[in-house]
Amino acid sequence: MRFRVRCAMAVLALAGSMLFPGTAAADDDVSTRIVGGHEAVGQTDYVAALHADVRGGVQGKFFCGGAVLFREWVVTAAHCGVQAPSREAATQLQVDPQVAAIPVQDRQLWVRVGSKFRDTGGEIAYVTAIYVPQGYVWGGPNDVALFKLDHAVDVQQIQLAPKPARPGAEVIAYGWGYDQPSSNGTPPRRLQQLETTVVPPSRCDGVIGKGDICLDNPNGRDGVCYGDSGTAGVEVVNGVPKLIGIASRIADRRCGLSPAVYTSAAEHGQWLYDTARTGGAPPSALVRAIEVPHPGASHPVQRPRLEPAPAA
Repeated sequence: MRFRVRCAMAVLALAGSMLFPGTAAADDDVSTRIVGGHEAVGQTDYVAALHADVRGGVQGKFFCGGAVLFREWVVTAAHCGVQAPSREAATQLQVDPQVAAIPVQDRQLWVRVGSKFRDTGGEIAYVTAIYVPQGYVWGGPNDVALFKLDHAVDVQQIQLAPKPARPGAEVIAYGWGYDQPSSNGTPPRRLQQLETTVVPPSRCDGVIGKGDICLDNPNGRDGVCYGDSGTAGVEVVNGVPKLIGIASRIADRRCGLSPAVYTSAAEHGQWLYDTARTGGAPPSALVRAIEVPHPGASHPVQRPRLEPAPAA
């Protein structure tokens, strides 16, 4: 069996060398981190852990986060789905080059949902197609993607915020990335969260673009970083979680020392709904199809859909 990945024609080069300059720690299991957060609480079944099986390479590699927007669709960052222009570009945007720099046709992507653990429990679904907006350029704005799943997952999906989040809005940022400022050690297996707020766009000058929002780094030292790409920023309204943004990029590779840019979910709401409604081919989108291996001869590891929850 084979599946198709659809992506924008214009993913050509890194849009700005200021994004995450330098390199990250050489841990085998990194992709993003939250520094200064704590273990996630409450209902978070919609938070998705993205993994990759690379042909001739790493297997079951966690590399990004996402959120179940519709039961057959996970929303994440575009740079979590398209191929990086180079290993250096992947490192600059702090996505694992063992996945991001590999040709799309050589990696099988799958997600784990319904578990606070990135490596056990919950439900597994394979990705059958990826869609990103027309004109997306690696490292730039419009950093949003929809991953089509091979079946409808049995978890509560998150609601899309009806309006863009404004400065002052209280937000929960989620992620499985490193929780140590040094980037040393092993990132947490359990989902982390950080309470923060939306701040004026001027706080993210130099990296923010149209359709983005800026999230504060509390205390001047806490925030998202290497591995939190694609994970949800959530505002709780009358007890209901609303997706306000998708973790995209920051200006300073030293985690927590600068605010973070999130792609505004509400400002891309029409694109998200049109893409899911039409199966990924809205009239306004210029997309191309790439054939890539589905689990089978090239990827013999076929994981069960459901796994037992880990012991408390």
